[in-house]
This record gives sequence, C-alpha cells and structure tokens, in this order.
Amino acid sequence: MTDTVLVLHKLTTMREHIARARRRRPATPDALRTDVDLQDALAMSLLVAIQEAADIAFHITADEGWGIPSS
Repeated sequence: MTDTVLVLHKLTTMREHIARARRRRPATPDALRTDVDLQDALAMSLLVAIQEAADIAFHITADEGWGIPSS
C-alpha cells in the first residue's frame, strides 16, 4: 500500500523547490546567462523537484506491484 504521508512529504518538498526556482527566475535571459551562481541555484532546485517526482513515481510503482515495463 502506498504510504500517503511519504508521498505528501515528497510533494511538499517538490512544491517548495519549484517555488524557489520561480522566485529566483531572472527578469531576462541575459541576467541568467551572466550569473553562474543563479544558474547553479536554479539547477539545484529543479534537480530536487525532478528527483522528488521520480521518487513518488517509483514508490507508487513498487507499492502497486506494477514492475518494470516491457517496452
């Protein structure tokens, strides 16, 4: 059975990191292009959000016994 508390915790973390990325979004592409620290911060927030989404998917897949797709 899927652990809803775990899924909710991961969704919360995912939403927080998406919100951080939105708050850090620069006004122009040039501002992003020239600020490597901002690039790193955005990349990390997106990485964590994507990882949480993948973790949720793997958790549900394993708990439901769906297994690995054949194709």
